[in-house]
Amino acid sequence: IDDGVHIKHSDLKEIIRHNPWEIQWNWIDDDKNWYVDDYYWWNFEKNSTKLAPITSHGTTIAWVIWATTNNWQRIAWISPNVKIIPLAVFSTWWYAKDTDIISAIQYAIDKWANIINLSLWSDSTQDFLYNPWYDNIIKKAYDLWIIVVIAAWNWKKVDDTTSIWIN
Repeated sequence: IDDGVHIKHSDLKEIIRHNPWEIQWNWIDDDKNWYVDDYYWWNFEKNSTKLAPITSHGTTIAWVIWATTNNWQRIAWISPNVKIIPLAVFSTWWYAKDTDIISAIQYAIDKWANIINLSLWSDSTQDFLYNPWYDNIIKKAYDLWIIVVIAAWNWKKVDDTTSIWIN
């Protein structure tokens, strides 16, 4: 769950899991989950199938998790048997709504994800703070033995000359 993934990236296209219950581009919600044509998954911020990333962050994270070996592309996988379900939640490079993040987590649970990775960040105008709304959905994932990894950092402007990282 990030800002999207380049699903046609040469190093990643083979491991992007498609939705087997959805027929691509027929404008019908074949799997009856309220997401029409979510064959290559979903962009919760745009409420669409448009997964083009805002930055390269989501693609980079997917690339670190799994990348083709022996192709001279500078990186190789840390998890060889993975399939990626790209779910986008960011409206800009620094802002995602709690409701979109929670909806994406629920979607991942419904699609039988084994691990849910959330890479969340912000700048000084909108700090990412844990919201108690996350408690129930993360507990639901936990009860289903789904690992939820949350990597979050905030950039905080202290004054006109000083900025700090908050981890």
